[in-house]
Amino acid sequence: MNEQQETVNDQQEYVRLLTAEDIAAMLQLKVQTVYTMARRGELEKVKLSRKCLRFRADEIERFIERKAALNV
Repeated sequence: MNEQQETVNDQQEYVRLLTAEDIAAMLQLKVQTVYTMARRGELEKVKLSRKCLRFRADEIERFIERKAALNV
């Protein structure tokens, strides 16, 4: 790998995407509740296609931190 390719690879930031099922398991919610929260704007979503939603892991972590801060 040459120096230019290494620079490009270093600059790429990979975003981990989660499914509604992943989030439901993490938060001990029903999958439908996750979709409802996304529809209401409580969870930010990434729409990959008409029927395919994903959620950024870092956004879910921030959501959890915000909710935890409200309960202190």
